[in-house]
Amino acid sequence: MAQLQQILDGVIPDDLSEEDRCVVSTANELLTQGSLGDADYESALRILGEKRLAELIWLVGYYSMLAVALATLRPESS
Repeated sequence: MAQLQQILDGVIPDDLSEEDRCVVSTANELLTQGSLGDADYESALRILGEKRLAELIWLVGYYSMLAVALATLRPESS
């Protein structure tokens, strides 16, 4: 629970694995900058590999798009 709170506070927990730290920092950069800088892309590619990095990018993009659609359309809850 403490790790989740740190992430919500914008802090990457020290006790995460290298891969988990990469996922958190990559998702954060995608959400705040809309893309990855060259150095961050190369680092994420090295740590996660091409397939997993692509999956992460698609996942972050999908949920970001879904959040925008839901916030804009405001569907009624049943």
